[in-house]
Amino acid sequence: MMTICQALLGEHAVFYRQFDFLEQRLRDETDVKSIVDAARPIAEALISHAEIENELLLGALEGVLGANSLPASVKQEHEDIDLGLADALKCTELEELREKLSYVLGVVRGHFIMEEEALFVMSREALPPEKLVALGEQWAQMRGVTLR
Repeated sequence: MMTICQALLGEHAVFYRQFDFLEQRLRDETDVKSIVDAARPIAEALISHAEIENELLLGALEGVLGANSLPASVKQEHEDIDLGLADALKCTELEELREKLSYVLGVVRGHFIMEEEALFVMSREALPPEKLVALGEQWAQMRGVTLR
């Protein structure tokens, strides 16, 4: 069975390709609306990803670790990313949009690396394997996918 860490890592892999696409659009496209239209579904998917991660993985970690600084800082970064995306998507000037979206994408890439190198490692050490699998099953249910 798939663990929650594997599920979230798989989502990261899809996001990396989407970020590459959006960064190319930022370089090539000159129409603000076209860039915003390309960025909006990615932003919405990131929000959903963060909500699931907060509820399932970080909630489970907080239950075991208490007020540990890493889960709290991950949640704060999720909020900061959401605010940065919302701010960028309100831009009406091309250069401002390029600057803000490029910045947020860089922050998200760094955030994902931290999760992959620290948060997921901490999760595998702090939570029993059966809990990680159960959380993976909850992830699948929330995402509407079937695990066999």
